[in-house]
Amino acid sequence: MQIKVDNDNLIIAFAEVGSLDRGIDVHSPIPDTFISMFRPYRFKYVDGKIEFNQDYVDGTEVVELKKDNLTLEEKVARLEEEIEQLKNNMPSNE
Repeated sequence: MQIKVDNDNLIIAFAEVGSLDRGIDVHSPIPDTFISMFRPYRFKYVDGKIEFNQDYVDGTEVVELKKDNLTLEEKVARLEEEIEQLKNNMPSNE
């Protein structure tokens, strides 16, 4: 098997057959979950071994978080508009 890593030794691609441009031959045992769970950056190559990257964040979690933030921003904007409308409709104290 060959893997391709970035500058931080995070695995960005692998090939079970053939080779990769600037690929690294891996001779150590491959974790059982490596192939089925592989995503770029999910695993790292440390001291000649493939390990799970404990800092990995699944992209779907990031997308969901961004979606929630956008919804929150929309809610804040709507509330600000409602506050302005209420201010404009209030009788003055003069």
